[in-house]
Amino acid sequence: ITVYLINHGPLSALDGGIPEEFWTGKELDLSFLRVFGSEAFVHVNKESRKKLDSKSNYCTFIGYGSNGDYGFCWDLDESKIIRISDVVWHENKMYRDQ
Repeated sequence: ITVYLINHGPLSALDGGIPEEFWTGKELDLSFLRVFGSEAFVHVNKESRKKLDSKSNYCTFIGYGSNGDYGFCWDLDESKIIRISDVVWHENKMYRDQ
């Protein structure tokens, strides 16, 4: 994913242009990328919780998986890293702002 982010980010060698746009001639949609360190609420499967347990865990986004189709969050309540797929994002709130 690191090479992906490099190829899809602005470069000074291209006067602030993005390499992928330069190669393909098409404008990129990067709306799926998330802000590192932002708040996230990760859904807890029905099988993994009891009736009165919370349906989501509060965590902080820390990165993407190797192929980019999933990510990782730091679960603040359980102090562990969890793999994420079903998430509600709060990108305007950062962990350090608390």
